[in-house]
Amino acid sequence: MSGSGGAYDAGEPPDTTGEAPSTRGARAATSAGSLAERYGRRAPMRRSARIAWVAAGLVALLAVSAGVTAMYLAGRPKVSLSVRAYQVVSDDTVTAVVEVDKPAGRSAACEVRALDAGMALVGARRVAATGTARHVRLSVTIPTTTRAFGVRPGACVLD
Repeated sequence: MSGSGGAYDAGEPPDTTGEAPSTRGARAATSAGSLAERYGRRAPMRRSARIAWVAAGLVALLAVSAGVTAMYLAGRPKVSLSVRAYQVVSDDTVTAVVEVDKPAGRSAACEVRALDAGMALVGARRVAATGTARHVRLSVTIPTTTRAFGVRPGACVLD
């Protein structure tokens, strides 16, 4: 008999002295490596579950970016230009009546463009919409390089 209180050879009976066996072996059995050996390794995530998590993450990212964009656009003051009427006066001049919609009390600068039959730019004029009114109607004379066949609104910015 070995007298160690724990392990015994195959030919010897177990220790019956009543001594507590060593806890060193019990601690080793609870380590991660031993648990994996005893119960097997955890199964890897299934491919469909992994795809579902990736898709959920992408949807969440898209929702957050859409919300940030919406808040940005909602906070920006809007300004727009529309052409109400135009008249080709001569081969080198066109007049237009335009309306600028802007925040009240702010001024805006807009570009009015004259186009030929092929939609090429033949003239442009920058107009300023000032005053406290929200809608400002202006008459604009645009000098052109050749005969204009139409007038289109250009870009507008708030001053």
